[in-house]
Amino acid sequence: MGPAMRVLIACSDASVRNAFLDVLRRAGIDVMAVAHAAATLELARQQRPDVVLLDDEFPGIAGVAGLQKLAAEIPDSEVVVLAARFDRESGVRAVLAGAAGYLSRAVAPEALPRIVRGVMRGEAAIPRTLATALIERHRMLARSDVGMRPTKRPLTSPEWEVLDLMATGASPREIATELVVPLETVQSREQHLLGKLGIHSRAAAIVIAQELRHRRPR
Repeated sequence: MGPAMRVLIACSDASVRNAFLDVLRRAGIDVMAVAHAAATLELARQQRPDVVLLDDEFPGIAGVAGLQKLAAEIPDSEVVVLAARFDRESGVRAVLAGAAGYLSRAVAPEALPRIVRGVMRGEAAIPRTLATALIERHRMLARSDVGMRPTKRPLTSPEWEVLDLMATGASPREIATELVVPLETVQSREQHLLGKLGIHSRAAAIVIAQELRHRRPR
C-alpha cells in the first residue's frame, strides 16, 4: 500500500473548511487546513501536498497570478480552485492558467474524496458547464490567427495516441503502461501537446482532447 494522499485545504470560510476537513479525514485522506494566505504558502512549502483546495478570495494567491505563484512554490502539487461565487469566465482563466479544477465552495462535501482522488489520477475537477466553456474558448481561439500560432502546428502520431488516452481520463502513468513507453516520454509528449494547443493545464487539455479526439487525422 502506497503513502496516503495529502491534501491542503486553504479556505477562509470556517464552515466550509471544517466540513471539507471532516469528510476527507473520514475517507482516510491525510488532510491539513489553513485560513490565511501566508499560512497556505508556508505549509505548502513544508508539507508538499498532493492536492491544494485553494480559496479564490485569498489576498496574494488568488486569481491567475496567485495560481502561478503557488505553482512555483509547489510544482508537483495539483491546485483546485474553490470559488466563493462560481463564474465560468473565472473558471476558464483558472484552468487555462494551470489549475487542475475549479469548483464552487457549495460542492457537496461528500463528493470531495472522489474529486481529489480523480485529480490524482489525472482527471479534471470541473463541472460540465465549465468543460463546455473551455471547448467554446478553444474553438474561438483556434479560429483566430492572433497569438494562436501553436494551435496551427499538427500533432504527431505519438501525440495523438497520448491525446486519445488523455480524453479517457487516463493518468500519465496509465498512458505509459498502455503505450509501453517510459513515463518521462508520456510527460514530454503531454508538454508538447500543451504547447501546440496554447494552454498550460493538463485539465484543460483533457477537456479539449475529448472534443478533438474525433477529429484525429486518418
